Amino acid sequence: MSELDDVLSRLVDAHGLHKVCTALMVICYGKAEHPATNWQDRITARQWENAAKAMDATLPRAAIVSPAQP
Repeated sequence: MSELDDVLSRLVDAHGLHKVCTALMVICYGKAEHPATNWQDRITARQWENAAKAMDATLPRAAIVSPAQP
């Protein structure tokens, strides 16, 4: 397991899969806004938007709550 895998695993354990996926989706939308606004780079913005939309589509299935979560 890589260091990144370890960090993500701890985040999921602490916050739940749904919250971690939601945070990643929000980050992707933010990353889409930056190139579109500052560089007029719609291609890069669209790639980030597509990633965010794909995550958004899977969020209902990511509603697994770990036993430590209320």
